[in-house]
Amino acid sequence: MKTQIMNIRNELRKIKGQGVRLHVIGERNKITDELGVLEGVYSDIFTVRIAYEDYVRRYSYSYAEVLTRHVKIYPIAL
Repeated sequence: MKTQIMNIRNELRKIKGQGVRLHVIGERNKITDELGVLEGVYSDIFTVRIAYEDYVRRYSYSYAEVLTRHVKIYPIAL
């Protein structure tokens, strides 16, 4: 499992700073689908910046959430 998380982290490092589509299955199966920028890739988490019309929001997720498929990230061109 540790190598899988390292692979996920390395793949996200390749697209850091680029546009992404964020698909999240949250609590009570609430689904969030947003467009943003992969802003930071850290040792335990990564952050995605979502810009709305009048404010900016940052979400942070762990690599384990990607591994368990609660979070999916797709690179896109903005």
